[in-house]
Amino acid sequence: MNSMFYVGYLYDNGRGVLQDYKKAMEWYQKAALQGSPNAMDAIGKLYDDGKGVPQDYKKAVEWYSKVRR
Repeated sequence: MNSMFYVGYLYDNGRGVLQDYKKAMEWYQKAALQGSPNAMDAIGKLYDDGKGVPQDYKKAVEWYSKVRR
């Protein structure tokens, strides 16, 4: 598993750090640039739920689609 994804996961879930969806997104984006499907899925979920970013179903679908290619 990509270590940058894992840092994003920690921020996303408040494990050992204060929960911070914006920081989670930053780390997930770094991991996604390295091709992490877990990070791409997590980014889609943040857009889907509107956590740390404005809710945007179109962007959510775009990120989910990257995982399923």
